[in-house]
Amino acid sequence: MTIVWGHNNFRLKAVPPEEIGMFNRELTGYTFELRQKYGHLFWIPFIPLGKFWVIKKPDGKLYHCPADIEAQLEQRYPIRTSLWAWTGPLLIIGGMIIFSISEKVHEYNWKKEAKESYAAAATSLTDRIKNTRAGDYLLLQVKQPGNNYYDYNKVPLKVLSVHNDELTVARISAQYKDGESKGIVSNVREEQDNYNSEDDIAGMEFKYGIKDSFVISKTALRQAVCTDNLGEGKFDGISIKEFSGTGHCMLKNIVHVEGPVLKLVDLAPEKKDGKYYEIKNVGFNVHADSLVAYSKGEPWQISKERQFYYGDIIAIKCNTKDSAILYTSDYKKRVYKNKIDNTGYSIQCSSLTE
Repeated sequence: MTIVWGHNNFRLKAVPPEEIGMFNRELTGYTFELRQKYGHLFWIPFIPLGKFWVIKKPDGKLYHCPADIEAQLEQRYPIRTSLWAWTGPLLIIGGMIIFSISEKVHEYNWKKEAKESYAAAATSLTDRIKNTRAGDYLLLQVKQPGNNYYDYNKVPLKVLSVHNDELTVARISAQYKDGESKGIVSNVREEQDNYNSEDDIAGMEFKYGIKDSFVISKTALRQAVCTDNLGEGKFDGISIKEFSGTGHCMLKNIVHVEGPVLKLVDLAPEKKDGKYYEIKNVGFNVHADSLVAYSKGEPWQISKERQFYYGDIIAIKCNTKDSAILYTSDYKKRVYKNKIDNTGYSIQCSSLTE
């Protein structure tokens, strides 16, 4: 890119000869002009380079002004340097001010939206406490005594049963290598890590099992919901001695996990043809009963091996862009439905079970 720079000038003031007592007819059409000289970058004035008087003759050209007349004009018309000569720096400063204001407005709006979104999510979570059911997992964050903030990890309590306002819950229990049971949640952060998805919960429950059930009320849980995203550090939450000892607990989410949780297996490139897929169950143990296409007559195929326990993989094949329902059931004869969508030759799995 070529950098354009140089200097130029513009008129600050025009004075006819009559104003300084020069009434000679020979000066008809003449004008004395005060010019501001400036250095420019890309034709934008950046720095003043001084002022000077010139004579503009009727032919439109500019000529040097005699020294005695220039002195007389300077004495009579003392004019400061024009701000226009500082246009470049002023534009930069103005841009910085506008950017700063814009950033502050953006930050204010972001904080406002974040606060409103957080409050809405807290209200939704509070409402969901009313409808808590068996198979739900309460995801809690814990703040131990002496800490200013809640631990980032979300640790689950499984809801075993619900009776009016009371929930019977149990924690997922990790074990020390020497067999000693880990007690409260402060001791299991390194093993119960980031429970932000259904995969983590099902996997940890299979790995460690559940134990130490106790009762907690929905009323208490409502008090564990923080409504201010900027006030989490000061939020006391509730104490659940059976779960966190002397720590404070804050409820962050409630998720329901039962039956299978389907996850698409990433195949080797040579196997990816938009027709053949492998699906892994990262949820609870079920049996794959059938795969029924949405459209009659559309061919879908499923593995002959129908055991679909945690970690098991089944293969499915569809020769057309279509969707199907995978029916599975557990040992209690509960039936689960999952939609297998291949309409875009990029399969998607979603639960249809209420």
